[in-house]
Amino acid sequence: METNSDEYDDGRQHQALDFDAQNRTGGRDHRKRKTTVAEASRSFDLSPSEIENWVDDAKRGMENSLRANPLEIREQYEKQLKDLQEAYGEAMLELRARKKLQALLEQQDG
Repeated sequence: METNSDEYDDGRQHQALDFDAQNRTGGRDHRKRKTTVAEASRSFDLSPSEIENWVDDAKRGMENSLRANPLEIREQYEKQLKDLQEAYGEAMLELRARKKLQALLEQQDG
């Protein structure tokens, strides 16, 4: 993906996003159309940082898929899922403890 540096209206740097547009002639002719982050931001009513994050995430995903074994990716996602489930469980326990504490405090005051 090529990048071109321009400036946002507010002076921040941004990159031009290259999108390959395939012509309808059986896929033999390819044309490139460049859309800047600022243009995409205005067109889709999104913040430039959201678009830049999506581009960065897409680049990382493509890089990972080129160099990673699918089983490694699956293991990575399973570990992330396990970590998130543990964090959710801890948050639920903390919430229950807070509710019990609140109920005890209300009993003492009442």
